[in-house]
Amino acid sequence: MSNGDDQKPRLEDTGAASWPNKHLIYDQPLRHLYNLWNPLKGGTFDRYNATTQAILDLVVQAQNENVELRALGGGWSLSRAPATDGILVNTKPLNLFFSMDADLVDPAYSDPEREQTLRFLQCGNSILELHNKLRDQKRALRNCGASNGQTIAGALSTGTHGAAIDAGSVANYVVGLHIVVGPNRHVWLERASYPVMTKDFADALGAEWIRDDALFNAALISLGGFGIIHGVMIETEPLCLFEMHRSHMPFDASMRQTMNTLDFSKIALPGGAERPYHFQVLVNPYELDAKGVSVTTMYRRAYRDDYTPPPTELGQPGPGDDALAVIGTVTELLPIATPKIINTFMNSVFPDLAQPVLGTLGEIFSNTTTRGKTASTSMGVPLASATQALDLILQLNRNKGPYTGIISLRYVKGNQATLGWQRFPLTCVIEMDGAYSDRSLAFFDAVREAMQQQQIPHTFHWGKMVKLSPDELVQLYGDAVNQWRSARERLLDQAARNTFSNAFLRDMGL
Repeated sequence: MSNGDDQKPRLEDTGAASWPNKHLIYDQPLRHLYNLWNPLKGGTFDRYNATTQAILDLVVQAQNENVELRALGGGWSLSRAPATDGILVNTKPLNLFFSMDADLVDPAYSDPEREQTLRFLQCGNSILELHNKLRDQKRALRNCGASNGQTIAGALSTGTHGAAIDAGSVANYVVGLHIVVGPNRHVWLERASYPVMTKDFADALGAEWIRDDALFNAALISLGGFGIIHGVMIETEPLCLFEMHRSHMPFDASMRQTMNTLDFSKIALPGGAERPYHFQVLVNPYELDAKGVSVTTMYRRAYRDDYTPPPTELGQPGPGDDALAVIGTVTELLPIATPKIINTFMNSVFPDLAQPVLGTLGEIFSNTTTRGKTASTSMGVPLASATQALDLILQLNRNKGPYTGIISLRYVKGNQATLGWQRFPLTCVIEMDGAYSDRSLAFFDAVREAMQQQQIPHTFHWGKMVKLSPDELVQLYGDAVNQWRSARERLLDQAARNTFSNAFLRDMGL
């Protein structure tokens, strides 16, 4: 590569005619699969802006070929949200990382730490990379999912969450978006009600500066439909440690009350009266009567250097792994997994902890790989409906099972995203992670139908298995569907809406 080429982005056509998602549950035919790299040399902003132009050029190509264009992050989604039969561009190599100059932060920005808090991230930064980069600066993400292989833009766009009951999902700490919205237009977007960056910052990106709550909230969880998210502004927090506990507890009236209220005064948690940062309940339907539920709690602790981090090996199960990764290991080793096999394996990988685990968020949630073919769907329900929804799933399992999988309940603060599926002020996320089979898929369908029949308010994780008709989407989200579509029409012209669409959006009337 010549010196002149060192200052240009590199676009590689892989020649692939199809793309398999990370969990290997579908193989998508497509026109082009590209890898995109930043220029090797030049100032950081110059390299970033050169890549913006490369993305604009891809929009031109897509419109000239009359095909769709979608960004590919970590490929972690089980849904077809990132899929297209047109152009798929791998953005994982785009991992520039910026601290903010005080002069670029709006004087009205309310965070007392101001530029210490803010970080501007290119879309391909993985959650693992961010944990490491921020740690070097004694900063940390406010929350993450259990999987660190996702990119920041991909995790945001599908509503990735954890179980931080008062911190919320990834969308809760995103405060600005740089989006390519057409062949010759890209915008810097933030809320008018929460100003963050000056117009000088947008000018440095060469972007149109927009402050608009409705547009920002709709674009926040965009499912790829608002264009290519090139950059994400996040709020971080000081680096800290988390003390993690896991033990079995009775599934009794006190536990049920706690699961419906997050009032922890009725059960004996390791932190006593201290409110946990993280609260998760793992339900094994086949051992519920005998062993109760497995409860994981995490408490925030001040950072110190003299601690022993959790032992983990790259690619192996870690202390914060979710059931999906563990069940994937089973199905990878044993193609036909039964409830008994999964019970045995879950007990060995998710044992009670005799001693608490201490580590940073990135050390506890260290999973960067998928393991085997799995089926998973997640629902969000209002906090007060947690055990009502769980009881319904357990009853269906008795009547129509056995479902070869595990049920977990995580709790997360809601967000302002127009189609944010954590739409309840405190959302209980009920995850069903199991072996990939026709039986599992049929069971998911039965649960969806039963939730509608019982009129339990609910939503579905956009990055998990989800199948909704336009009518069903309106039933779940009401006028938010029209608000999302209206915002998209305001920001993107008709040609751009066609370019940044796919079958996933069309099937739901979006």
